[in-house]
Amino acid sequence: MQSIEDVKMPDPVRHFTGASRTARLVELPLRIELIGTSESIARWLGLVLLDAEGRTALKLPAVEGLSGVCLHRVLARKETTDAPGLVRFGAELSGFLQLPATANGSTSGASY
Repeated sequence: MQSIEDVKMPDPVRHFTGASRTARLVELPLRIELIGTSESIARWLGLVLLDAEGRTALKLPAVEGLSGVCLHRVLARKETTDAPGLVRFGAELSGFLQLPATANGSTSGASY
């Protein structure tokens, strides 16, 4: 990866269960723009999209409550004619955190 050009993290989105107003799932959207070779960007994307078992197998840190990452949109294009091996890569993705229930049935971290 040559550089991270831009990172934006919009506000989290709460997803409610049933008729309750208790958020049990929080979506963490992310927009990122990178410059690098297609191989380095593919490696980065592969690491980002790993499930819990894949992260464990590669000895990467666990993320408590992270149930998965969803890739929504990608755009890859050549950066410049001066650097034919480089690609500008933009992605929109979301991570999903499962909030644990407390003893009274609400979720901790309700401020999301």
